[in-house]
Amino acid sequence: MIDGGRLAVPNFRFYDTSGRFTIENEGVATDITVELDPIALDRGQDTQLEAAIGVVLQQLESADLPARTPPPYPTEIGK
Repeated sequence: MIDGGRLAVPNFRFYDTSGRFTIENEGVATDITVELDPIALDRGQDTQLEAAIGVVLQQLESADLPARTPPPYPTEIGK
C-alpha cells in the first residue's frame, strides 16, 4: 500500500468443532452482547468486563464441581 502497509488475505480453510468450513481471522461470535458505555469508560468503569465477571461468578455458583483432595506428600526422593 502507499503507506508501506500490506494486505493479507486468508487462503486456506479448516473444519470447526461443528463440522463447518471456516477460515482464519473469522473471530469468535459473542455469547453475550454488552454495549461499551463511553461515559462509564471515562470514569474508569468497564461495563463489558463487569458483565463478564458477573456471568462467570453466576456460573461458578451454579456449577456442580467435584470436591478434590490433594495427593499425599511424597515420602521418598524421586517418587
